[in-house]
Order: sequence, then C-alpha cells, then structure tokens
Amino acid sequence: MAAMLSDDLVWHAAGRNLLSGDHVGKAAVFAMWGRMAAMMADGASMDQKIHAILADDDHAVALVETTGAYKGRTMSAQQFLTLHFAEGKITEGWVSFHDPYSVDQFWA
Repeated sequence: MAAMLSDDLVWHAAGRNLLSGDHVGKAAVFAMWGRMAAMMADGASMDQKIHAILADDDHAVALVETTGAYKGRTMSAQQFLTLHFAEGKITEGWVSFHDPYSVDQFWA
C-alpha cells in the first residue's frame, strides 16, 4: 500500500470523530489508519460493498456502502471515496459520507 501513496499525500476524512481531519503526509495517514485498526482490534467490525467506481487518468471515485458494529452501535452509511493521482501515485484522498453525523456517532 505504501508504494501506491505519494510521500506528501493529503487525506481528508469528513466528520468530527477520532478519524476525521486533514492528515498530511504518509506517516500521518498511516497513523490515522492505525487508530482505525486499533478500534477494529477492540471489537469494531466493518464491511464495505463497492457499488461503482468511476475513473479517468487523474481521479477515481468509489461509491461504497459501509456497514459496521462497534461497542453496541451500528452503522449503515453511503460513502464517497475520491482519489487524485499524479505520477502513478495517490496524492490526495477525500472520504465523505451522505450522513456524516451517523458516522460520528458510530466512531464516538
């Protein structure tokens, strides 16, 4: 995965939860993904079903249905993942949800 990411990657995660914010640099993005992995090790479960992927030379957009369970809470959310590519690597990513408040409550 690290080989697919630009060193100066910027990852934008919508919402107001432990995973939200603008994560700048590959190390910061891996740290955020590490927080998600720790929650998964703490009993969180998540499943993602891709509905469609739209792409050209510079961008890709995935329409994803995300479901999960964590500490007695459940989530079913429509997710939009947008990626920007340059020189064969992901340079920027945006994770957005149709209902970001429900995702914030899930990861609270």
